[in-house]
Amino acid sequence: MVVISYYMRRFIYVLIMVLGVFATSCERNNEAKIRELVRLWQGKHVVLPGHVTDAVSGDTVDLSASEFTILTYIDSLGCTGCKMKLPLWNEFLSSIDSITESDVTALMVIHLST
Repeated sequence: MVVISYYMRRFIYVLIMVLGVFATSCERNNEAKIRELVRLWQGKHVVLPGHVTDAVSGDTVDLSASEFTILTYIDSLGCTGCKMKLPLWNEFLSSIDSITESDVTALMVIHLST
């Protein structure tokens, strides 16, 4: 029997979620690029701080309160609002809430170039 640690389960869950987002948000002609990107990220760990501060509102978000965190990074080249796809995120997070009892936080990091 294989025992998976808490952090490994968390990492696997986040990886599956990220892969799901990539799969649903990219066009089919980018499939080879996506596969390569996923291959490069497999086995890597993303370490997040316990708290982050919202740069717009100044609110503090406690990431340690959630069992899982979905991290997405958006650059400011092109249409940032188009890239964010907020209605799809709302639908996606609602479906996550309905299929799991785990607490999931979505963290969007937006790089604004000056």
